[in-house]
Amino acid sequence: MFRGFVSLAMAVLWTVSVHAQQPANSRLDDIIKRGTLRVGMTGDYQPFTYFDKATAKFRGFDVDMAEALARRSASRSSSFRRPGRS
Repeated sequence: MFRGFVSLAMAVLWTVSVHAQQPANSRLDDIIKRGTLRVGMTGDYQPFTYFDKATAKFRGFDVDMAEALARRSASRSSSFRRPGRS
């Protein structure tokens, strides 16, 4: 009986251990799977990010970096306005 209990306990511990060691998906994997890199910007901190009203698009260094990262990860970039600092 004791051997049966020890064998059962070992099997349970092994199962839990194997399950716990599986790596989780990275955020980059999620971005590539989704196909879109979503980036929130305030649009009020020139030259890093600003909203160009003439073209209705975000411009600046942060936008350029996000688009470059999206190109490198075979996805597209999507910028959206988020509230800024209070």
